[in-house]
Amino acid sequence: MLNFEYFPAPGTASANGIFIPIESLPGLAPNELSSDPITQDCKVALAIFSQLESSLTDNPKLGLTATRGIPVGVTPSVFNQGFTFNTVLMGNYKNNTLSPVPSSTVGSNADVGKLYFDTLFSGAKKLAATEVANGAGVLIPSAELANYGAQDHANINIASDMRAWCFALISSLINNVDKRASNERSAIISATKGANAILVPPASFTSAIDPLTSLLPSDLPLRVFLTSTYNIVIQMKMYQSLQSYDVAVMSLN
Repeated sequence: MLNFEYFPAPGTASANGIFIPIESLPGLAPNELSSDPITQDCKVALAIFSQLESSLTDNPKLGLTATRGIPVGVTPSVFNQGFTFNTVLMGNYKNNTLSPVPSSTVGSNADVGKLYFDTLFSGAKKLAATEVANGAGVLIPSAELANYGAQDHANINIASDMRAWCFALISSLINNVDKRASNERSAIISATKGANAILVPPASFTSAIDPLTSLLPSDLPLRVFLTSTYNIVIQMKMYQSLQSYDVAVMSLN
């Protein structure tokens, strides 16, 4: 289950976190944030993955890409929708850290590898516990992402590069969202993370002209680049009479 806070209307946050207004979560309506917990989680997961994929397809970032699969029919009114996210993290043997690959600071690629909230979740705000969310939306508690590599709440600056936070959000969703089982209602058919693999850094990382990163060739012997692939499949049901579709929440029975 996702331990997010849902606001169908303005309200007070009970945890430190990032508040995403409903306008930045496609397909969600305020009243859907007060339905049963499993349905809420499935709808929010779909909205977040949809927004991530839409934004990253138009503007892929350094170490973070996304694709939306072709829908696969299950019955005449039911289909499965898949999403795939690929991430690259850099290990630094000098200080034993794991972090996003540092974006270039020079040339035509300066800062283009960074991910900013104003192009991802427009209107997102950093809230402290007891602060007011001034509209409908979802609060993602910072403590929920702490074990997945996100910044501590005090160190979050939503005007800066938020790739580490987004990596953590994807990992947290994949790990914690309820999956359909014989005794578990859900629209999530599967949510998995593949094994890490080693990426050989391309020449473009340290090119003399318009490099993709701020790394120097001399840095590479003390760096390792780890790639991960995340896959999620969400089942949807079409309602022809309403000319709409929605998450298909059910168990395997």
